[in-house]
Amino acid sequence: MGWWRIGNRKEMMGDLTADEMTRGLDQIAEYYKKEGKQLPSSGSCIATIADIIASDPEIAASSGDATPDLAAFRTLAGSGSATLESEPRKILTATLRKISDIYANEDGVRPQALQMFANFHFVVAGSPSEYLSDERQLKVLQKTILGE
Repeated sequence: MGWWRIGNRKEMMGDLTADEMTRGLDQIAEYYKKEGKQLPSSGSCIATIADIIASDPEIAASSGDATPDLAAFRTLAGSGSATLESEPRKILTATLRKISDIYANEDGVRPQALQMFANFHFVVAGSPSEYLSDERQLKVLQKTILGE
């Protein structure tokens, strides 16, 4: 598996982790389309990822020495951002667990929250309309991930 740095940071992401995020987000988009519902907002996806990470410490380290920490991503999502419905949340939880396992098996440690959000951003930034109903939070998410 190939790994690359997230911007100029020491944290890494890889092709397997990005592929896994793509599969999960494809399943979520398919769910919304099948149900005839609007795709989720960028804020609701960010809020859900933050909520999943906070509720399951086996998925990712919520802080550690990586900055920004989980609190920064929760703030980014916005206080009014609803989280995903039950079924898409289950899909996203399973996806984040698989990604966490890839990091643990390859790197020996659980990923930082930053790495989970970087994988999410990497996938959706290429074609946001496939996965999201809006792009409002994506530029801010990118700046937060890259430390700009």
